[in-house]
Amino acid sequence: MNNFILIGFDRSGTSAISRTLAAHPQVELIFRPFNSGPIRQKMYQLLNDERVSAEDISFFKDLQNEVLDSSYFVSHWHQKFSSVQDSFRPGQLHVIITNINHFSARWVHNNFPKIEQWAIWRHPEQILNSCIKNEFYGEWYSDALSQVIESVKEDAELSDLFENYIDEVLAGNYTIKTAFLIAVRNYFLFKNIDAGKIVDYDIFKSDPNKALKPVLEHFKLSQDFDFSEFLNVDLNSIPSVDGYEANKKGVNVITPEEMEIARKMFGPLLQLYNEKSR
Repeated sequence: MNNFILIGFDRSGTSAISRTLAAHPQVELIFRPFNSGPIRQKMYQLLNDERVSAEDISFFKDLQNEVLDSSYFVSHWHQKFSSVQDSFRPGQLHVIITNINHFSARWVHNNFPKIEQWAIWRHPEQILNSCIKNEFYGEWYSDALSQVIESVKEDAELSDLFENYIDEVLAGNYTIKTAFLIAVRNYFLFKNIDAGKIVDYDIFKSDPNKALKPVLEHFKLSQDFDFSEFLNVDLNSIPSVDGYEANKKGVNVITPEEMEIARKMFGPLLQLYNEKSR
């Protein structure tokens, strides 16, 4: 394969990791193409054969055959940040970065097993803190929370792990609701990612060469390129409210009471990550 999908949650380093990786001379970037397409419209639902359209199937079938059908999406993110617009360039590895495909990972894995899917790991407590600090919430709850709750009830494993939190989440504030979304969506993603196919943001922010080495090795790319210089460049597509600085430790905005609840919800995800990253 000359392409793979790299999936990460908001504020997990998706922009920095993908744009740094795309600096490699053998890599090109397709940046968030799904953010304004058919998958975006059902991103909080568990994708399955009943929910997909002929358009969805056609796109992923082409992708498995190493063809990019750019008519499938209309994304200003793609137009602004991608190094490839309409079709793959031969001889390059193409990384398709996305922050919305968590609930499509199982369907893609089962129906198009040749399509590589990788995940970005950032500790969920850090994601939560960054989301709240940067106000990545609010508009999510016009439809997201209710749909994610239905997805939890629909899936036996998600129900066993997370349904008992629903009443507490519905009564909780934005922090508790955001923690629930992080826990559920990331658990489902990592459950459907093959072991070892992980890029660790917690490593990347201090040693990008080490963090990206699994990608280079897996796809047999040259490891002579030095990614470390890009630590000094702000590659976030949406700047952080407190600015960028390499290895900067952000201010904690989560109260101890909120974090206690969040940690309970994050427990299954942390255990799963430990299994997948061995």
